[in-house]
Amino acid sequence: MYLTVHAQTMQQLRNSESIVLTIDGLSNIKHQQVFNVMACNPLPYFVDRFEMGTIAESAKNLVKKVKEQKAILQNEIIAASGFIL
Repeated sequence: MYLTVHAQTMQQLRNSESIVLTIDGLSNIKHQQVFNVMACNPLPYFVDRFEMGTIAESAKNLVKKVKEQKAILQNEIIAASGFIL
C-alpha cells in the first residue's frame, strides 16, 4: 500500500510547477525526535521521515538533513520529468 501511495504522490509532484519542502518534528513513544518531511505544491504530501539519532539537533545539522531529503526527492522526480527543485 505504501509503495502505491508513494508512487501516486511522486506523480502529483512531477506535475507541479514548484515544490516547497517542510519539516515537522515530534517525539515518539521512546521520547526520540522524529521529523516528517512534507512536499507542498501547495497541497501537502508526506514524502519521508528521518531521525537525528545521536547527532545534535542544531540548525546546521537540520539543514544538512533537509538537503539530503531534497536530493532524495529530486532524484525520484527528475528521472521522469527533468524537474529541478
